[in-house]
Amino acid sequence: MLRRRIDEAATYVPHERLGLRPQCGFASTEPGNRITPEIQRRKLEPVVEVAQEVWGRAA
Repeated sequence: MLRRRIDEAATYVPHERLGLRPQCGFASTEPGNRITPEIQRRKLEPVVEVAQEVWGRAA
């Protein structure tokens, strides 16, 4: 689904000008929703995987 949305956005803006980030799910305030580093990592894994597919691995 993420890849499809990126490809759709790329019909309006070049891939190199697009980015990918999680919209929510992380605490935005100090008392926010407390999540462990492991949960944070699992939430970011799909973002990293799709970013690597679209833009390649960082050098």
